[in-house]
Amino acid sequence: MVRAWLNQASLPKTLWFKASVAAVFVGNRCTNSFLKLKTTEYGKRYGTKPTMDNLEVYGCLCFAHVAKEKRDTLDDNVIRNILVAYSTNSPDYELYDLEQGVFFTASSVEFVEEVFPGKEMVSELEDLLVSEER
Repeated sequence: MVRAWLNQASLPKTLWFKASVAAVFVGNRCTNSFLKLKTTEYGKRYGTKPTMDNLEVYGCLCFAHVAKEKRDTLDDNVIRNILVAYSTNSPDYELYDLEQGVFFTASSVEFVEEVFPGKEMVSELEDLLVSEER
């Protein structure tokens, strides 16, 4: 799943960890017909059926809302991002800010599932991830 997502979104292999976190998040919310499970791993742990409302296409373009306190009058009220993972502790999404070149989490996000900006950002993402590892 990780390899397929990274290839489809044209994201660098250095994002494998964030993609694997997203894959586990999705996998825990799916049943397994091979094992003939009637419930998901999420359902076993929490005793409720998981919601699938917040699942989006991995690596797609998205726009995160910027709070009024964090922007000036003429600043944009949204920023362009790429979806790179799901937050495991909250309903937030983990995003990569295309303008600032940083990872952050946000909950107020609009998705454009047909657009994958990773194709034009691969070299910048690889440079950022290599420098973060040091």
